[in-house]
Amino acid sequence: MDMTAPDPGPLRAGAGAPDWTVPAVSIIVAGPAAPDALRETLASTLAIAAPAHEVIVIDTGTDPATTEVLRDFIRLDPFLRPLRARGLNAAAARNAGAALARGRALVFVAPGARLRPEGLAARLTAVERGPDAALVVAGDEVAPLDDRSDRLPDPDAVTRPLTPTAVVADLDPGGRPLLVVSRAAWTAIGGFDDSLAEAAVEDWLLRAMALDPGAVLTMDRPRASRSGLGAAPPGLPSVRAWERLWARAVALDPALAPARRPARARHRRALAVAARGAGAPAGVALRLLAGAVRAWPGMLWREPRATVGALAGALRAPARRRAPPPSRPD
Repeated sequence: MDMTAPDPGPLRAGAGAPDWTVPAVSIIVAGPAAPDALRETLASTLAIAAPAHEVIVIDTGTDPATTEVLRDFIRLDPFLRPLRARGLNAAAARNAGAALARGRALVFVAPGARLRPEGLAARLTAVERGPDAALVVAGDEVAPLDDRSDRLPDPDAVTRPLTPTAVVADLDPGGRPLLVVSRAAWTAIGGFDDSLAEAAVEDWLLRAMALDPGAVLTMDRPRASRSGLGAAPPGLPSVRAWERLWARAVALDPALAPARRPARARHRRALAVAARGAGAPAGVALRLLAGAVRAWPGMLWREPRATVGALAGALRAPARRRAPPPSRPD
């Protein structure tokens, strides 16, 4: 992993960045980034006038066009701090961003989310009012952080505590949670588990609950963009990661145990379709689907349409990518 600062040629921080400024908040943009998704997020940060902030972007080198987007925004935003760290997964990239951060609060944002300035301000106010280890996971009960929400911020709203059920109930593809974490909470709980390719945020939240650092926990997920340019849905967690998350959740709340088998079946069913779509052999997808039925036979008559659809998806040949047209000779 290259943790050195990018060379001045391809990437460098904005020339006008005042080194003496200690930001109140560090906005960390990390994770697989399509160029359009990253552009959407960085454009939203330009509207943030206060509090003093920095924007840290971890460029994992997954798409050369992403680097071009960073070059464009470096010229516009003097508070943008890019870091090239090729090959990192999303969890490791977030940890790398946190290691660079100077703010009293850390905001973890997935590429594609659009930050709402007033929502961010309300969240930071909630963190400042809380105990030393206060932590807030962006829930729109206080203020929507994603500007696709139609709800107006309400800084005085009472947040609902996050429960293990809320964490593990939404492990299918969807928007990644936006996190606002105080520096004290981050230090007490530690970073994300970079051995998890997916669901590292959920794993971290369950670990936070188990440690009980006196944190305030709430959660909401940003909406996807109708144009398709919003936060790319994360992949489903692997079988091993799913089992690990649910084991932690049931240990925290034994009342979750009866819901485990149906949830396991739905996860395997969705994973079968996703694996086949990604190019896995039909036999692999069918074994996953068979495992879903073994986990919860009731899915055959309680959710027949979804199960038959999954069978069709497991048998369907994955879509072939079109090869680029040959270039014409000059």
